[in-house]
Amino acid sequence: MLKLWMDFRLQWIPSSYGNMTYMRPLLTKLWTPPLVLSNAADEIKILNDNSNFASSPGFVKYDGLIYWMAPANFIAQCTIYIKYYPFDSQSCKIVVSSWMFHKRELHLMAATSSKVNLDLYEEHGEWDITETSVRNVTRSVSGYTLTAVEFTLQLTRKYSYYLLNMILPVFILAAMAPFVFVLPVESGEKIGFALTILLSLSVVMTIVSDNIPPTSTEICVLSVYLLTTFIICSLETLVTVATCRIHELHNKMYVMGDGCQKVARILAKITRYRRRPKIGDETTTKEDNGTKEIHVNMAEKIDLSKQIERDNNAWTENEKEDNYTEVRTEFTYEDIVIMYEKFNFIAFTLLTSSVTTIFLVILQTN
Repeated sequence: MLKLWMDFRLQWIPSSYGNMTYMRPLLTKLWTPPLVLSNAADEIKILNDNSNFASSPGFVKYDGLIYWMAPANFIAQCTIYIKYYPFDSQSCKIVVSSWMFHKRELHLMAATSSKVNLDLYEEHGEWDITETSVRNVTRSVSGYTLTAVEFTLQLTRKYSYYLLNMILPVFILAAMAPFVFVLPVESGEKIGFALTILLSLSVVMTIVSDNIPPTSTEICVLSVYLLTTFIICSLETLVTVATCRIHELHNKMYVMGDGCQKVARILAKITRYRRRPKIGDETTTKEDNGTKEIHVNMAEKIDLSKQIERDNNAWTENEKEDNYTEVRTEFTYEDIVIMYEKFNFIAFTLLTSSVTTIFLVILQTN
């Protein structure tokens, strides 16, 4: 930080001193204006009251103008806006003000330039400085008006690291999770697959939470997305447990009741389930009070739709006999597992895709 001020006590005539137009005395030999970093992050102290500056020279011209560049690092605090983390931009202000000097006694003002001097700036691995500004401000302390200079830095985060190490792994895990419903129950790996995805997502959430600045002023969109994805994966795990339980009923040769048959027919309509019959199953016919019921156990290797069409044609030919033919398909627990998993795969794939799309759209509004 470069400081300039006038000290009329240090004026001299160059011709009277061997045409010397300037000198470089140590800072401890000069009067320096007391300045403080108002928004310091560690402690508020006089900037030039530092033993490290004892060997720092100043530059004094014959007209009393003094130049001094402070060779030090100052840590300032900034309000963090983390809503769009890690695609965020920050506006950081550094306020340097006079201390216990009224503006009539010490008038602190910026140089003619309205930009921060970045000649000694080194490129940062995480942030880019996109814009800078300098303006004069005033601060009031116990009724005293103090002059100050406000430096503003517009910072943009470099998101390549976060994209490769945080966001893309979450996208991949979220896309893989619905495929647990494609994995056959007989493989015995469905629960293990679901829990692996869930635990992997937990690890990524821990890494992200450690990198997000802890603040409650704004809610991070990435945190909401991770929490939503974690909830979806948890539901997928619970649904997978229910699927394994239903399949276990099939292994124990349990027979589905009327209520389960109604649910199975609804799922068959939703998923457009049309399983081809297996060789060895049977088709039974039952007559009751002029009503003919045909129970098909998905048996013979024929197309069920053609069978229904033939029965409807037979009903038309025998219309005069007032016989009503009703064709019903008897589903098993194995059938309901297949339909249930197909429905869940489609539902959770659409849900995950919708949540991810909304997350990306919100980031585009940044």
